[in-house]
Amino acid sequence: MAVQFLSNKALEDGDLGEFIRQARYGPGSIQKIFKDNHANRSPALRRDQVNRIIVYSGSYNPLQIGHVKLLRRVFAQSGPGFENIIAALIHFVPDEVVRQKILKRGADDLPMYFNMADRIRMWNGGRSNGHFWTYDDASTDFRDFQARLIELIDTHGFKVTWVGLWGADTHQAIRWPRVNAWACDEVILSNVGRRADFIDKTTIPEDGKDRTCMLLGRLPGWGPWEDTEGGEGVKICYRSKDNEPPAPMRLILDQSDATWTSSTKVRQAIQSSESVSQLVIELEELVPYPELLVSIMKLQPWASGLRCMQNEQSNRSENIANERNRVYNQGGDLTFVPYLFGMAVCTGLLLAYAVQNA
Repeated sequence: MAVQFLSNKALEDGDLGEFIRQARYGPGSIQKIFKDNHANRSPALRRDQVNRIIVYSGSYNPLQIGHVKLLRRVFAQSGPGFENIIAALIHFVPDEVVRQKILKRGADDLPMYFNMADRIRMWNGGRSNGHFWTYDDASTDFRDFQARLIELIDTHGFKVTWVGLWGADTHQAIRWPRVNAWACDEVILSNVGRRADFIDKTTIPEDGKDRTCMLLGRLPGWGPWEDTEGGEGVKICYRSKDNEPPAPMRLILDQSDATWTSSTKVRQAIQSSESVSQLVIELEELVPYPELLVSIMKLQPWASGLRCMQNEQSNRSENIANERNRVYNQGGDLTFVPYLFGMAVCTGLLLAYAVQNA
């Protein structure tokens, strides 16, 4: 069945937000897609180029700062051969899959998982998301939406290549069925914000100085890493499938000494923190929007089992009790005022009577 759409100037001009809006919400919808874009317009498809759209899939339970850093880095440094990356679609692992994943970790940990609506709020918590959109339909398979979007884009004559974006710690899962699970013909892999077991950092002497370099292990089923025009920080390898062109996988390297983060670290911080105020401080290095995460955390059914929430409740109860005692004590002191006033009046009357009868 052909996709129903309402042709308009925005579609003809390649407004990606309008394509997404009609594919997701239907013709005539007014839902805003790319919010707070500084340019005040959606990313635009162009007819004179191959437009690349990223599919960035993950649990994001919760969103941590490495997730955001990785996406920003890809937009800033995708390099020659992966030009024209115009937008990213954020895909969320379903709630039940996330829940089961957390429950398997054992009874010693709280079942600390966030539903899809909360994970979307975490992504959209910043001031600008002008180049990414969070897929927000938990009841419909992302692939069904994507198929409608592809058909709609094809109908208007634009060329799009879909690119899967993965953290380097997931490389073991990158096989052909997953590479093109969302119609992705290309892959970007990166160790930004996360550890990768096939990447080793070392130093080698060069011109009398030590130079840091990255040693890359070859991934099973993929060719050797090759240099690119993007410099030392961008490598590429290829994998072929029978009777099909080789699929490229580009590796964007983080050569800094930045601390690795993970959603597991965030959950550990939430579970071990002694107070909510302390937790906000600890989260500043782990998540992009600490106060937002804490506000979402407080609404979770498992939040009452957190030490920081129990201490906050205990402190609140203690403060309420202290305030009641203070008010009570002040009230007790005030009860003497009418008594003293009455005694003064009686004394005055007695003195007046004595003078009159003297």
